[in-house]
This record gives sequence, C-alpha cells and structure tokens, in this order.
Amino acid sequence: MRIGVNPKFVFLILLASIGLLVTAHCLVFVSVFLLPSEDFAAAVRMFSLDHEANVPSWFSSGILMLSGSLLLLIGLGHRSRSEPWLLWALLALVFVFLSLDELAVIHEGLGRRFGDLLNAEGIVREYAWVLPYGLAAIGLGLSYLPFLFRIPARQRILVMVGGCVYILGAVGVELATSLFWNPGELTWQYYALVTLEESCEMAGIAIFVLGLLEYMKLERLTVAFSAKS
Repeated sequence: MRIGVNPKFVFLILLASIGLLVTAHCLVFVSVFLLPSEDFAAAVRMFSLDHEANVPSWFSSGILMLSGSLLLLIGLGHRSRSEPWLLWALLALVFVFLSLDELAVIHEGLGRRFGDLLNAEGIVREYAWVLPYGLAAIGLGLSYLPFLFRIPARQRILVMVGGCVYILGAVGVELATSLFWNPGELTWQYYALVTLEESCEMAGIAIFVLGLLEYMKLERLTVAFSAKS
C-alpha cells in the first residue's frame, strides 16, 4: 500500500494550526492585561507561546520531529538508489535534536552553563545560549550551501527561506526579546516579541516541510507500506 501526500494540503494544515495557536496565545494575554486575574493562570500555562510543556511547545516539537523524519526518509530513499544520502541523515539528526530540545529545554540549561563559564549574570546568563546556537546555525548553513545548490531551485528556495525564517525567530527576535526581559514585570512589548519569535519559528518549519515534501514528490521518493497475508 502506498500513501500519497499533497504537500500544499499539509502546508495549509500546518499554517491553520499555527494560526489557531497564535490566536489562542493572543486572546489569553489580552484577557490577562485587560482583566488581571488568577482565573487565567491555567489558560496561560496551556496556551502561552512563552511557556514550556504545553500545547504550542508540543506542536513545535512535533513539526521539528516531522522535519527530521522527512529528512531521514529522503536520505533512505537516495540510499536505496545508491545515491549520496549521508548529509540528509545528518541533517535529520539535527532536527531530531531540535525537537527534543523544544520539549526538554536543553538550550536553556546549556546556555546557563555557558554563561557561568563567562561569569555572566542576569539577562546575559539567561540568554547566553543564543551565541553557541547562533554560531552553530551559521556554521551548519554555510557548510550545507554546496549541498543545497544540488536541490532543484523551487525546493531549494523553500528550504532556505524556511530555515532563515526559523533562525530569524529563534535567534534574531529572541535577542530583541531579551531587551524587554524582566522576570518581575513582563510587559506587552515582551509578549509581542515572543509572539513574533514563536510565529517565525513555527512558520519557518512549515515552509521547510513544504520544501521537503515537494522534493520527495519531485524525486519520486515514496514510502511504501506492505502487508503480508
């Protein structure tokens, strides 16, 4: 049995899901700022884009894992044709790590240790992870440029745009967010930037997934499921 997937349909489903999550986040915080009350605490924990172990973070982890799975399937598809595949598999591992990081918040723990090595305190220590992760992203992107230019133009653009939008949110907007970070009093400016940051991350991965699915379709890299009677 072969299961066909329409890339644009999957992309639209992802965009709709992102839209719902961002809307829920905004509604919760508009309510909090207009009607300060402990009654909203549970809703904030469940739908805030700034919290961990809740619906948005599970979704983000899921689409990162989806990206890793698609990269692995592409690699295995090329391997079955005796074509170069290892770089696809290595990139799959990167996305699996990012998915686990989203759930376990690995970057914050590593960042604080990195901040301790620099004898940093406060906001610098809290956001110290941005430097090693940012450098790793730049290094990975540059090292993969020759590889990317072997991909057909449209799919290459989608993959590169998706990656850039994701990094813009995860690193660029994250740094801007840090300017408004104050654990004692988090302002509407802080939450607006958090909304932009997380929206960029999720939208970037959705575009990336679209590029991968289109590439699989173009290269006829299908996944077959067989059932033996």
